[in-house]
Amino acid sequence: MVDSSTTQASAVEQLPEDERVEHVDTEQLSAASAKKISIVLKGASSTDKPESDDCKGEEDNPHKESTTQDSASEADKNAKKPRKERLRSEYPKVIEPLPPKPDYGPVEKAVKKLDDKIAKSKETVASIIGEISSLDEKLKNLSFDALSEDLRNRLKAARDEFSALQSVKKEIYERLNPVTAKIKSIIGDGQGLKNFNTIADQLARLKYESEHTSMTPEEEKKTQASIKKLSEKVKCLPKVRELEEERASIEKELEELKKKIDPVKKQRDQLEKEANEALSKNNPDRLDRSVILAKIKELRARKDKENEVLDTLYSEKRAITTEYRTAMRAYTSEERRVEAQTSYRGFLRNKWKTLCKLINGAGATITEQGDESGEFVVSSYPLTDLPKRALQRSEREVAADERVTDKSAIGLAIVEAAKAKLAKWCEEAIATGSFGTTKTVKTGKRTEVILNKDLCELLNVLDIDHSSVSSKEEVTKILKMCRGELDDDDEEAKEQKRLAEEEAKKAAAAAEEEARKKAEEAEEKKQKRLSEINAKIASWIDEMVEFKAVIRFA
Repeated sequence: MVDSSTTQASAVEQLPEDERVEHVDTEQLSAASAKKISIVLKGASSTDKPESDDCKGEEDNPHKESTTQDSASEADKNAKKPRKERLRSEYPKVIEPLPPKPDYGPVEKAVKKLDDKIAKSKETVASIIGEISSLDEKLKNLSFDALSEDLRNRLKAARDEFSALQSVKKEIYERLNPVTAKIKSIIGDGQGLKNFNTIADQLARLKYESEHTSMTPEEEKKTQASIKKLSEKVKCLPKVRELEEERASIEKELEELKKKIDPVKKQRDQLEKEANEALSKNNPDRLDRSVILAKIKELRARKDKENEVLDTLYSEKRAITTEYRTAMRAYTSEERRVEAQTSYRGFLRNKWKTLCKLINGAGATITEQGDESGEFVVSSYPLTDLPKRALQRSEREVAADERVTDKSAIGLAIVEAAKAKLAKWCEEAIATGSFGTTKTVKTGKRTEVILNKDLCELLNVLDIDHSSVSSKEEVTKILKMCRGELDDDDEEAKEQKRLAEEEAKKAAAAAEEEARKKAEEAEEKKQKRLSEINAKIASWIDEMVEFKAVIRFA
């Protein structure tokens, strides 16, 4: 890619005018040689550098020392660099090819099969949902809301009344149950109130037997315990009777409530029977609500099972598509890698190509080793003489001066020709006696006076006023001027001519001295120019190393 035979003119012409010098001294040569050694080491180790996203400036000073201040300024340069110009990694000599692109054909077939199954399953679910909706409609027709408003209101009133009475009944039981519990806690669960009323008689009998009957100590102990127990129960007898009276009152209240509940219950049952008869008209299939609810439950179970099948199919589809997407992401990543490496490689090689043109054009020789290897060999460096093209520039300057001289000669020739033509006109004008810038022209029978344009042009070239040709005396002076003749009594003109010759001699001497000084300055500039060209070549070689090129010197 990089052409090592590029002409030297391009790089020399690209250098600024103030950087063009034509000499190098021995100190600059030794410094350039030292720089060459440092570049060899730097280039040889460039392949071992870690990846870096930073890039140095394009024109670093080749003799600048590595200091903290320089590092800071270089970091600022890097921050201002466009992102595409920041070096990311080493030069990719070989770009790994892309792997095979994942085939979507088998994936498409598998997905199509799953989509067909999913569509059938969705149809089944839709059918089940339709059946459930139909049964829900039937169930709605058997609901309380399907009744007529009058029957619905009467049934609701009966149910509310029955519910209210049931609530009152519940409250009565809530008062009755604690009283019954208290009575049972006093008299015992297995003993009735009638038996409890005979406790006093039992107690009297036991006392009589203990006093009038002989007993063994054990029998007497047992009898005394029974007497004590019965005595405690006898003390509770008034309380039990009081609770019994309260219970009897509550039970009486309960019986009266039951008498009220029975007709309300009969009325409610009658209205519910009428309601069932009315709802049976909306149920031609004679389906019971429980049957409908059972069918709905069964259908919902089927729907849940079918939804599980759908979830399984969707999971299989996701697994297939996810696997393909993962493979495609990996392929796309490889595609981006190849694209990035190709772009980066092209960026580096374009940079190298430009720098190689500059180096070759400046007089040194740089060639790439191998086929786009990124390794370059530099020869004919440092320069000990200016490139030939630099001398051609001086030749061009001389040629430019010659062209200016030629133009001056051409101008003089035009003036001399104009003088000759004007002298001829003057002779004719004096002979014919026709003066001025007009002339007579015959057109057929008519004679016209027109402006003599040729004469006017000659006067303009010689910078002579047009009114100077209006009389014979003025024309005679112009004729002598054109012939270069001067009167003997024109002392002032002769003196001016003598002074002009002296000035010409002084100017020639000054020009010779100026030419000598210019030659010395040219030699000095030549040495300085050569030094700067070597420094510029070193800077370009440095820049190539910064742009990941490996540089060696012949």
